[in-house]
Amino acid sequence: MLDMGACYADNGLQEEMKEQRDNGTESTHREARTPAENRKIFAGMLTGDEKILKEAWCIRAKWNM
Repeated sequence: MLDMGACYADNGLQEEMKEQRDNGTESTHREARTPAENRKIFAGMLTGDEKILKEAWCIRAKWNM
């Protein structure tokens, strides 16, 4: 899904993400990176990269807004 651009990496605050979901607004991170960049962040999550983990990234699906 990352390679297809159907999801993205987001490191926004939890409260912001909830507000975005509740209000149907897009995250500023939604189109900020290429699928390859999102894939690199995800790979860092899987390998336990300290920088990635410290920045508290998550993977979000791109639902219709």
